[in-house]
Amino acid sequence: MSNEIIIIGGGHNGLTAAAYLAKAGRKVRLFEADTRLGGLARSEPFHEGFETPGVLHDASSVRPWVVSDLGLHKHGLQSAAGPAKFTVPGADGEPIYLEGNRISGAVSPTDVDRYAAFAGFVDRVRKPLMRILDNPPPDPLGPLLPLIGPLLGIRRLGGTDMTELIRIPPMASADWMRDAFANDRLGAAVAHRGLIGSWTGPWSPWTSAALLFDLCASGTDIVGGPAALTDALAAAAKGYGAEINTGVPVARILSNLDGVTGIELADGQKIESRIVVSTCDPRRTFLDLVGQRALTSEFARSISNVRLRGTTAKLDLLFNIQKELKQVSSELQSILEQEHDANETLQHFRDWHEAEQGNLWELQREHNRKVEARDLKHRIVDETLKWKVVFTVP
Repeated sequence: MSNEIIIIGGGHNGLTAAAYLAKAGRKVRLFEADTRLGGLARSEPFHEGFETPGVLHDASSVRPWVVSDLGLHKHGLQSAAGPAKFTVPGADGEPIYLEGNRISGAVSPTDVDRYAAFAGFVDRVRKPLMRILDNPPPDPLGPLLPLIGPLLGIRRLGGTDMTELIRIPPMASADWMRDAFANDRLGAAVAHRGLIGSWTGPWSPWTSAALLFDLCASGTDIVGGPAALTDALAAAAKGYGAEINTGVPVARILSNLDGVTGIELADGQKIESRIVVSTCDPRRTFLDLVGQRALTSEFARSISNVRLRGTTAKLDLLFNIQKELKQVSSELQSILEQEHDANETLQHFRDWHEAEQGNLWELQREHNRKVEARDLKHRIVDETLKWKVVFTVP
């Protein structure tokens, strides 16, 4: 019987496992049914020259210690200079911007203060909660020693934060947001990330726990998003000696009374192994790949009851705004010239057009603006939206 480890699935979880095991000196073979790696994090082309970031579009929760352990920066992974900027549109045309612990746009001074207090609470509870999330779940019926560290970390928060940490998780996220913010749009923008991928709504119990865990796990984003992360993970796994096979679906996990014996590929080839790691969901792994005949009736029934239905849908849009901006440029210029800050705003408009032609770095030297191209675009789009400019979607 071979001692090599077989991994089923080439998503970010499978690639991480392959890299860690290969780094530890184990012989690893990974099989991915699709011709491309990445799973939910895989980018897909949807227009010439453009790709969607994939269903899993947020890589900000990748752990820094994983990046360091696997040396992902050596394989081209780059951390973003700052947090991603989220735009929350409004019916009045004035958006709200969320950027890490800062908010701007259509918010009041009270909103700013409340958001700062909210972000401060998340920052304070992040360390003790991440000690729990980054370790195997403790056995509540087992030894008490593994629980002492996390419990002491929570106790050190103080009475107020500890009480909040006990109060908040069972709540519906809508209730928590209404407690935290007077601005419903701001609360909705914060709460939505805790609902992604779950069959729940903002009024469902315990959705505050999912939101709190997500906020605590969120950190520095990755340049290029999850697709860049999976590319670096694949390169690291191969660098440590893992064998990665794409376009090779696994049909069955083989087993006998003594346990797992290997896998059978879709073409009928059988590969022996004592250890098989499946990154598929529990129902796919046990009911389809292992098969119910190899399971006890009670275990098979328990797996059948696992709910896997999700609600996440994504709409990727490519905005063709060049033509529209040219049509309104003369009208917009005459309007802006009547405003107090016309000169500065008009310069942003001209800068944005020149930046689109590839002269961004020359403009930065001329105007000494140390900003990224996306920030420059945001400013001019904000100015045009104030004047009801309509962008068409082809």
